[in-house]
Amino acid sequence: MHADATENLDLLIAEEKSRVAQEVFHDAWQTALDEGIEVEILAEVALANALTLLHGSEGVGAVETLLESVSTRLSCGHFDPDRKLQ
Repeated sequence: MHADATENLDLLIAEEKSRVAQEVFHDAWQTALDEGIEVEILAEVALANALTLLHGSEGVGAVETLLESVSTRLSCGHFDPDRKLQ
């Protein structure tokens, strides 16, 4: 039962880190937009930086896994701002 509690705690911690990261990223993104930087430029720079840092810390396999995941999610409409959850 101890392992279940540890897994639940790890999941809660990961979810909280994700929430905080989203807030921080959103604030930085909004600041850049307010400075007049176009969304396409922001997206390209954010992706390039993220992939470079991920490659440096986790290796090329982690980058490939992330890109495959993003490609699959894109195909499923995950990033469509108008998508409706049923």
